[in-house]
Amino acid sequence: MPTASIRRLVWLAPLAWLLSTPAPVPAQTMDRTSAIAPAEAIVADRLEELGGFSTIGRRFLEQPELRNEPGSGWKPWMRSQWFAQTRRAPAGRSAAQLRRDAWQAHRARSTPARGDAGWFTIGPATLSGRCTDLSFHPSDASVVYMGTAGGGLWKSTDGGDTWAPLTDDLPSIAVGAVEVLPSDPNVVLLGTGEANGVPNAGNGADVFGVGMYRSTDAGATWNTTSLSYGQNQTHGFGEIAVEPTTGVILAGATDGLWRSTDDGASWTMVQSGGNIYDVEWKPGDANTVYIARGRDPFQNF
Repeated sequence: MPTASIRRLVWLAPLAWLLSTPAPVPAQTMDRTSAIAPAEAIVADRLEELGGFSTIGRRFLEQPELRNEPGSGWKPWMRSQWFAQTRRAPAGRSAAQLRRDAWQAHRARSTPARGDAGWFTIGPATLSGRCTDLSFHPSDASVVYMGTAGGGLWKSTDGGDTWAPLTDDLPSIAVGAVEVLPSDPNVVLLGTGEANGVPNAGNGADVFGVGMYRSTDAGATWNTTSLSYGQNQTHGFGEIAVEPTTGVILAGATDGLWRSTDDGASWTMVQSGGNIYDVEWKPGDANTVYIARGRDPFQNF
């Protein structure tokens, strides 16, 4: 063997040893993952949390060569795992219960919930928030409502220059959909919870809500409707759509399609099953509506 090749092998040997050495594994998972690489441990852990439903995770565990194949989905999948792991609830506690406890502690405090001049923004640091929906006043474009994934509903009255929170006192500040009624802009419908959680994971990525809320004073106060859920029922909304001529309202949710004919005070299910992410009325036709329906995106591989 040429001398140069020998020198190259000698130099590469320690590097290969370092690269092949697995990272330390927590004691509680040592018996299951001590013989596999860290990436494989992550895949195995996620398969266990998801009850084996993650087809893409199992594929990467069984075919590790796909991790280096462009377009295989390895990097997006690992990003989703990082997102979930950084939001994992403590053992024995669900994310929904932790949010409920935080809300109860917030209500118990005597200090005002908003208007404290001592707070200021310092982020985003590692991950910014997500905006899930916007809805404008039908005749005043400077008034707009913005729903966020885990930060509640916000309102601007100056075209988006400044914003004020509206739902800090609600039991869920996860917003999936918001809609201002064109017939009465004082009526605002708020669908709490997103339609893209991970019901079976229990790892903090499940941003769920407690049902549909309704305001009759432009977001100043809120009331429950007949469409209500518990914190642990893993429910959320994808869209709220109003037919402008009839006033019929449709709401797409994680459990199906809901309909209201009294400005959102009461609801009836018109189609059950499947996540409904979008609802659109056909322009000029109050009898035709289109919906977009799919499985959970974290499992829909």
